[in-house]
Amino acid sequence: MTLELNGVNLRMGLAAAKGQDLSTYPPAEVHASLQGSGRTWHELASSVNGKVRFYQGSGLVETAAIDTFYADFLTRLFSGLTAANKNSAYTKFDCGMFAADVVAGQVKAEPVIIQTEHVTLLSAGTINLETEQIDFGFQTKPRTGLGINAGTVINQFIKVGGTLKHPVTEFN
Repeated sequence: MTLELNGVNLRMGLAAAKGQDLSTYPPAEVHASLQGSGRTWHELASSVNGKVRFYQGSGLVETAAIDTFYADFLTRLFSGLTAANKNSAYTKFDCGMFAADVVAGQVKAEPVIIQTEHVTLLSAGTINLETEQIDFGFQTKPRTGLGINAGTVINQFIKVGGTLKHPVTEFN
């Protein structure tokens, strides 16, 4: 398998509200170059090499969609992305990006950055495509006030582990 993907000004609407104007979706840019081989999906995944780069610009995302998108364990972790906007249908998404390099099915994603009008989230981690094990740490920082609260103190100890099929919140 060889995958070359390059897209600019993509407006995917992954967290869009019903009837939202397409021009308000955050535009995205993606560049991916991946190669792998195998007789099964498992063999293919464990042999993948390449890179993925993703950039997302500013726009509006549906506040409720963020909570739905990050379901269950991540809802608690990412609640700061929308906390100040619970009474608004939209959250202003400022930007996002991630860079991932893949060597023999081992994904290293660093950095992962998401910034909304209220919080900045930084992350880095790994995914083993052979075992589906994930290990991502997170840091969030409010963009208003002093930037210090119980969440900012404890979030440096929170990570996401488990597998792609069954991710779990863990403590470092």
